[in-house]
Amino acid sequence: MNMEIRLTSPLLLILIGLGFLLANLGVIPITPWEALVQYWPALLVILGVYHLAKVTIKGITRRRVSVSGLLFAVVLILLGLYILAPRIGWDVSPVSWSIVWPSALIAIGVIKLIQDRFDLFSFSVTSGPSRTSVVGEIRKGGSSWVLDDMRLRHGVGEVHLDLTQAIIPDREVNIDIAGIVGEVAIYIPADLPVQAQCESNIGEITVFDQHRDGLGNEVSYRSPNYDTATQKLNILVQWKIGEIKIRQIG
Repeated sequence: MNMEIRLTSPLLLILIGLGFLLANLGVIPITPWEALVQYWPALLVILGVYHLAKVTIKGITRRRVSVSGLLFAVVLILLGLYILAPRIGWDVSPVSWSIVWPSALIAIGVIKLIQDRFDLFSFSVTSGPSRTSVVGEIRKGGSSWVLDDMRLRHGVGEVHLDLTQAIIPDREVNIDIAGIVGEVAIYIPADLPVQAQCESNIGEITVFDQHRDGLGNEVSYRSPNYDTATQKLNILVQWKIGEIKIRQIG
């Protein structure tokens, strides 16, 4: 392992330096950084192929192949190819996160079932503004409900908050959401001052007119009149894989 690291690091530096040099000389059209931003899903494919080869070689050596390891590698490869396809000009049918997260849940369940023979999960809701769940859907909205501070911790699924008809108190309201896989959608009134900090390891982030997608995304927003406003909303969303949307309605 140490020998692999000692060999890989200088080779990687050489390749990156060579890429920037060729780009600066006009030999190739894009720099390594631009290639990474555009084609980062290829890393998932490479990681999946590497894991697949590693599991296969280990299985041949031990005469016992890890089925869960193979499934994990295949999921990585398929996910990487699906995200990469439109970036290289391949036509793919769009799939919403409402389909992706249950599929991811099924894949994780199958892998764990094979690996551990059984898998148990729990669902718990704590009292007050704090709520924790493992899988499912969290929705809050409707007419005449009072918005209060909330802290949500979610595993796999969707979080939808419709604040357009909520009763907003005369203070700063804090919303803190964190999760692993799925979608977060928050709809707020157009005249409500907002401060938002959204982070996603893999996926898309849309905060009003700002949009980011890819790997390691972060979007910050602050209304011009936020400091002087009486009613205001402070949003923090941290998501591992999925989509984050914050939109104004009205």
